Amino acid sequence: VYTLTGLGPECFVLAFLPGTRPDLIGELYADIPCPEGNGCSRGLVGTEVLVPATGTIAGPDFDLIIGGSIAGTIFGDADPDQPLEVGGIDAFDLRGRQVAFAVPSSADGRYLLEGLPPGRYLVRTRPGGPTAANFVGEVYPNVPCPNAQCDPLSGVPVTVSSAGATGVDFLLAPAGAIAGIVAAESVGAIAGAEVQAYRAGVLMGSNVTASDGSYQIRFLPPAADYRILAKKAGFVTELWSQNPPSNAVDAFCPGGACDKSSAGGAILVTLGGTATADLLLDSELTI
Repeated sequence: VYTLTGLGPECFVLAFLPGTRPDLIGELYADIPCPEGNGCSRGLVGTEVLVPATGTIAGPDFDLIIGGSIAGTIFGDADPDQPLEVGGIDAFDLRGRQVAFAVPSSADGRYLLEGLPPGRYLVRTRPGGPTAANFVGEVYPNVPCPNAQCDPLSGVPVTVSSAGATGVDFLLAPAGAIAGIVAAESVGAIAGAEVQAYRAGVLMGSNVTASDGSYQIRFLPPAADYRILAKKAGFVTELWSQNPPSNAVDAFCPGGACDKSSAGGAILVTLGGTATADLLLDSELTI
């Protein structure tokens, strides 16, 4: 039994969110499935309920059902017996909309996504976590997704029935990182600059410089062809070219409109290593 009070005389759309019962499928009144993960915010239209100025209306009632689930285990591929506790697990529908989220997997590497209507879903790990800070996230199965900078539709859908889907396991690869300092000859260290890491022209991760101009971009798959771009209002956007940095050789990239797959210098990221890429930006000139 539920009671809603303090409502004015107008029409309302009611939604039930499972809360402490994540195994139940949320609903919009009447009988419209609404998985809790996206908070009934997918543009679904429920049946409006007219609340009078005085008195109480009986109903509307919800007839909830137990949903399906997705379960699996997460390990690191450097040691297949090493369970990982990642930053979280998301499920997406076939339109790329998040429909469920699971808290970080427990210390034994297990996770459980609940309350899913029967259908097909994409599953993606979130970066970080107590024991997965140096591993690359993935979309199931085995599609690298550094820093969640990928399309969840790049994976293979998992079919969920009322009985659920099990064995949706992840084997995450160890990650590397790129770190450095962004500065300018005119002002020294630049705080608040956005730094982006690209590989083959695809954004792999980003971060913002601290007050001392330092940055670090983590969870990057090992590779030898990363490019680093830095931008900040008042300065020319540039790609890293060499250490130590030099205004004479850094590659200008006005407005970010440059070839991020070949311009600038290539950066090698190794397993568990941190590559250094310092940049020295030019001040923008006004005419």
